[in-house]
Amino acid sequence: LAQLKRPAGARALSAQAHVVAEGTAVYAGTSGPFQLAFHRDGRFARTVDSEIGVDTGFDGRTGWRVDWSGMPQQIVLDELLWERLMVAVPTGQWLSRGSPFTATLERESADEAVYAVGARGSDAFSAELVVDLAAGQPRRLIQRGGRGQETVTFDDHAVFEGVWLPTRVTVSTGGVERARYTVERVRLAGAADYAMPRQRPDDAAFDPDVPARVALGRAATGHLLVKPRVNGVELGWFVFDSGAAVSIISAEAAARLDLDQLGQLPLVSILGTEAAPVYRVDALELGPLTVRRPLFLQMNLAPFSAAFGVEVHGIVGYDVLARSTAAVEVARDALWLYPPGGYAPPGARWEALILDTQHPVVRASFPQARDALFRLDLGSHLGLLFHTPWVERLGLLEGKNVEPVQITPNMRAAVLPVDWLELGGRRFEGVQGFHMLDDVPPLNDRATTGNIGLQLL
Repeated sequence: LAQLKRPAGARALSAQAHVVAEGTAVYAGTSGPFQLAFHRDGRFARTVDSEIGVDTGFDGRTGWRVDWSGMPQQIVLDELLWERLMVAVPTGQWLSRGSPFTATLERESADEAVYAVGARGSDAFSAELVVDLAAGQPRRLIQRGGRGQETVTFDDHAVFEGVWLPTRVTVSTGGVERARYTVERVRLAGAADYAMPRQRPDDAAFDPDVPARVALGRAATGHLLVKPRVNGVELGWFVFDSGAAVSIISAEAAARLDLDQLGQLPLVSILGTEAAPVYRVDALELGPLTVRRPLFLQMNLAPFSAAFGVEVHGIVGYDVLARSTAAVEVARDALWLYPPGGYAPPGARWEALILDTQHPVVRASFPQARDALFRLDLGSHLGLLFHTPWVERLGLLEGKNVEPVQITPNMRAAVLPVDWLELGGRRFEGVQGFHMLDDVPPLNDRATTGNIGLQLL
């Protein structure tokens, strides 16, 4: 580690200067200028000005992202640590005093050293760093978890203003490229803006003449189904899924609408990681809500249609939920969409909601853990599903005779009875929990204990 500090530009960084790197980015197949401003204390702001660009930053206290629609949100948990580490490694921030990251040598060869990277204050976070010993430079950063295997490569290092930086950084998920940054120039600055943008995009409208209640259907599995209009066309059933970080459309529906492919992104699901075409549509309408110019990723939905007993043409989730207040009563097959802040039932108590990788996360307690973090997942037909790392950490399978249950044609689960679960001020007795025996993303997420799904809701 001492060897790494020498070429990392520690002298320039110690001058308390803000470093600004600029160049060209290719994000999701669309290109444009990018800028990365950073300080040795860990603050950074990265902006990408492309058709599908995503901005991220950390102001010293709060992590943030502005997605491709211009919607700002805080980022937390392992997602924030990973974003910070992706910047901290190539800039040398992770070697600075006060860095939240730890490194332990795992193995070494003649050419490379592999470090296990952790984070102070987080038992869940882990990553792997590969260092070129001859050059004293980081080469690869790898994380395996709920978003599949994410790999960042650092190439073609050069010295700018006394700071040693890679001039080419590539980010991929499951072997599918997400972003590529090429540094062309670097300058030192007396100040930089790391604050989280607050302006929400003006891309949604509610029609006061359309009822708030949205017609719901149910699949054979119990999943909630809606019929939105995309570019004015009602294509058929879409899954209404709070666990969907992006909107999804089938290839058949995209062809019917004659959509032009805008780019490509890695898409991680229980079926694996695939290179998904990205489309921009003119409008998505669901009940009283219209979202203008949202993006859709294409996905093969045939396996879901077969399981649901009905053909589904897409999935809607975060894009709708980020622009509305949604009230869902699963037992009544009822969904209402209101403008943000437009829903205040008498006697209701709001509780804090965490967004982790654009999934809603709530706190719940059960005998083995208090205030554990669970994803609120309308896309899961099970009631309570535990993620693999937490099953191991809490010893939930110890002393139990596991009888595998076939949940889907290619996924098996172990039944984990839970004596009680407390959620939202309610206590549920005798809850049937599950643990997937097949270690697949996103069900091996380390940051959250599990999913709370339809059967419990």
